[in-house]
Amino acid sequence: MRLIDADKLLEHLETLYKDSVKDMPEEFCALYCMFSTIISQSPVAFDINNVIIKLSSKIEENIDIDSGMLLDNWVVDMNNDLIADCIQIVASELKQ
Repeated sequence: MRLIDADKLLEHLETLYKDSVKDMPEEFCALYCMFSTIISQSPVAFDINNVIIKLSSKIEENIDIDSGMLLDNWVVDMNNDLIADCIQIVASELKQ
């Protein structure tokens, strides 16, 4: 399975529609409107931005709550580095 960019699909449909609307029968125009409505109203299967937000919320502060001093907790640092790597991998998909 692969996910598609619905916004780009709608852009392509709109371009196709605008480029050839004068040559199309009325039924095709109605079909275009129906498809764009269905696509626009479909639920999002996977939102990369939400994944990044959720991953970012897992990053822990590496400070002492009472004193506010920076701690040298390698477990927290390692966990934060792993989360940062995951965010980078997911974010790189946004650029494609």
